[in-house]
Amino acid sequence: MLVVPVPPETIVFGTVADPASIPRILCTLEALGMRVDSVHRVRELPGG
Repeated sequence: MLVVPVPPETIVFGTVADPASIPRILCTLEALGMRVDSVHRVRELPGG
């Protein structure tokens, strides 16, 4: 996982082994008080 602070936001990059788990991940982030504005698929993590 790669976390990039870009004030006033934070961008989180990570690998999801099971795409079916994405809704659960989003619910967990929301329960932690985080708001997810968008989700994008990328070919590889930035910087490598």
